[in-house]
Amino acid sequence: MSKSIFADRVKTLRLKNDMSQTSVAHAMGITPQSVQQWESGKSLPRGNKLERLAGIFGVSASSLLESRPDAVNSLDEVLAWDKDSPVRSDEIEIPIFKEVELADKVGVTQVVESPSARLRFSRDSLRGAGVSASDAACCYISGSSMEPLLPDGALVAINKGETVISDGKLYAVDQGGMLRVKFLYRMPRGEIRIKSANAEYADEHCPISEVRVIGRVFWFSAYL
Repeated sequence: MSKSIFADRVKTLRLKNDMSQTSVAHAMGITPQSVQQWESGKSLPRGNKLERLAGIFGVSASSLLESRPDAVNSLDEVLAWDKDSPVRSDEIEIPIFKEVELADKVGVTQVVESPSARLRFSRDSLRGAGVSASDAACCYISGSSMEPLLPDGALVAINKGETVISDGKLYAVDQGGMLRVKFLYRMPRGEIRIKSANAEYADEHCPISEVRVIGRVFWFSAYL
């Protein structure tokens, strides 16, 4: 596809998500000048930057590159934030996983689905990702261990139907009552390797029996 079509597509998605060029750049760990060049048609993302850019907007990398002129206009709004508006027929409310402190143990937490807090997701978006409505959930990133890919406060959507570890994929896990989103790798003797995106955090190794895999991450978004 031409650079100009890609440029228009990126700008349309950025504005639709109410993001500035600077916030997109910060979420990706690049300079605002790079985003500006993409939107001016001077260059295209290289390496894994295309996948990361698509993830920020909650779309597939292929949708950014497709030559269909209506590829962006046909994209559904992924999240509806107005809690007072009725749920539309093309939406579904999905649960939010969170850490809660045990009433009788100070500082000890457990990971649960919030009984009240929910977010709305497009049914078409779930179908496009191959995720059944009953398996969809979400959670928020806490801390800096997944930066620059997933900054503090980023939202991820999870497929609870995918709990078998595929090396190098992102998963939400319950590790001793802590809710974490990490890259997972299978290791010999029933162990797993837990990897952060931030190079300042060392890899961890533990028995797989000590981690409950909640589901694989299939979508994420960050607002700064």
